[in-house]
Amino acid sequence: MDAADATRVTADPETQAVLDRLRVLCDEIDPVPDDLADTVGFALDHTNPGDEILRLVARHADDRSRVRVFDGPGRTVLIAVTESGAVTVRVDGWVVPAGACRVRLCTAAGVLEVSANASGRFTYDFVRRGPAKISFSGNGPVSTPVLLL
Repeated sequence: MDAADATRVTADPETQAVLDRLRVLCDEIDPVPDDLADTVGFALDHTNPGDEILRLVARHADDRSRVRVFDGPGRTVLIAVTESGAVTVRVDGWVVPAGACRVRLCTAAGVLEVSANASGRFTYDFVRRGPAKISFSGNGPVSTPVLLL
């Protein structure tokens, strides 16, 4: 099967014409994001099968920052992302229940690790924009889904 045949769904020319027009319409109304394949690849590369994945439960954005709240069994995490440069952001976070733990930020540029303090607070300065995943150790490993910084 060559590339032209891969898009053919049916042998009926009329049905195929309708499907072809529908494909064009869908591409115009809701195109696939340019970075989708890279983001999915990043997510697959940075997924630890033993981690509990937190779920996004709230989000807020204004002119300067974006806030995301993630929740999971026994843990809630608030992440605030603030513009800090032309290609970088600052990431501030709080883990509840409060307590010291290791926090690992995976980005396409590499991995950064810090410790949350006794209040559950952690910070990353000057992180390159792009896909990221944050994981937390202690009381069982948990991580956020991929988020775009």
